Amino acid sequence: SWDRIAWSTRPADGAARIVARLEPSTAELRYRGFSALVRRAPNAPHAFDYARVATDSPWLPFPGRYTRFGDVRELLVDGDDRYVVMGAGDELALLFDARELPSPEPGFERTVFLESYGWDKDADRNTGEGLQVGPLPYRGMSSYPYGPGDAYPAELEAYVEEWLTRQVRPAATLLTAKRDRTRTDP
Repeated sequence: SWDRIAWSTRPADGAARIVARLEPSTAELRYRGFSALVRRAPNAPHAFDYARVATDSPWLPFPGRYTRFGDVRELLVDGDDRYVVMGAGDELALLFDARELPSPEPGFERTVFLESYGWDKDADRNTGEGLQVGPLPYRGMSSYPYGPGDAYPAELEAYVEEWLTRQVRPAATLLTAKRDRTRTDP
């Protein structure tokens, strides 16, 4: 447990701390499935049991282009507009090598925070463009869905062609979604 959590660009006090940034040594995008939903108490928030997994999706997939499976470290290096576009049931497995970090002082534990840059889209009726993957967001847009004068940057088209090779068609059903998980369309 923690006695405090703070996010700041400057120290709040003189307490000793070690801050280090680790890049992932591996980053693999793969299909995993869906962890079992659990509640630890009647009014507790939803939690998930990673050890219990189902491969059948409880949701229809959004039509659109998703990131190909495999090594995606290149897409995680910078907080830019080249994202890992994940579908329902996808997993991004990250490993970090902390051997070069100094050991925590006696009585202290190391806590790791995962900092991420990205966008989240769901099928909530209040989500803009919530029935498909696109249009892809980018940092320079005025609003989402795109505002007047916004357009996906032409310089990112090469990224789309190289990385977003898993295509889910608009008429996908649960059966075609299973098939499309293992197929890569050009």
